[in-house]
Amino acid sequence: MPTTLDTAQTKVALWVLAEFKRRRRIVGQPIPTAVAELHTHLLMSGNGPAPEPARAQSKPAEQVDTHQAADLLGITPRHVRRIAADLDGHRIAGRWIFHRHNIIDYAESRNQ
Repeated sequence: MPTTLDTAQTKVALWVLAEFKRRRRIVGQPIPTAVAELHTHLLMSGNGPAPEPARAQSKPAEQVDTHQAADLLGITPRHVRRIAADLDGHRIAGRWIFHRHNIIDYAESRNQ
């Protein structure tokens, strides 16, 4: 069994750690220090240091909950839950989370 990760394994591990950290942030849970350090270590060892300006320029997608989506669409939160798949929603910790741009795109397509 190899003691080091190859390039493909490193990419998978980086993706898993990034997804884990993202989901913890969404539900407001802290990211364990060991996980953050491991993610940083893999970034440094697999790809070299990540360029700071590139990360600073990318803006994360704003996320909204069911009630905010309902307000944007002018419908009830119950109806938002019914069409969650059409809105590309994700259920995290029992709550639906949507990207604001998906809600706006859906509203625009519905008004055409």
